[in-house]
Amino acid sequence: MQLSLEARQCIHERYERQSVSQQQLAEDFQVSLSTVKRILKRSKDDLGRRAGSGNPGKIHERERQCIAEYAQQYPDAFLREYADEIERICGVRVTEQAVSVHLRKLKWTLKKTDPSLRNPSRSAGSNSGSTLSRS
Repeated sequence: MQLSLEARQCIHERYERQSVSQQQLAEDFQVSLSTVKRILKRSKDDLGRRAGSGNPGKIHERERQCIAEYAQQYPDAFLREYADEIERICGVRVTEQAVSVHLRKLKWTLKKTDPSLRNPSRSAGSNSGSTLSRS
């Protein structure tokens, strides 16, 4: 859980003005003692959120719409292509894993051919390999 800017400012002010212990602040704000210490190390002017590690974030509504549109146009696309398309259209980089998790939540499969193109003779057990027909 990330604290709001106001909460971080309040921790700083209460510690300076009211002589409240760091442990008491941690309990009051329901954060760890190390979080309070980290906040107090920073100057009052530098309490805003710091830049992240650069890792892509979660998929939000705009990216969901982008995936849905792209999936309808290109149902045989690879996860990498979904991620590249989201970055191109939405300007947000997401991982292939995030795309995969989102597609699973939507109960979309990543089959690369239409099930109607399957060879019915293979389902009879003549070959225990792939059930997809070969072109």
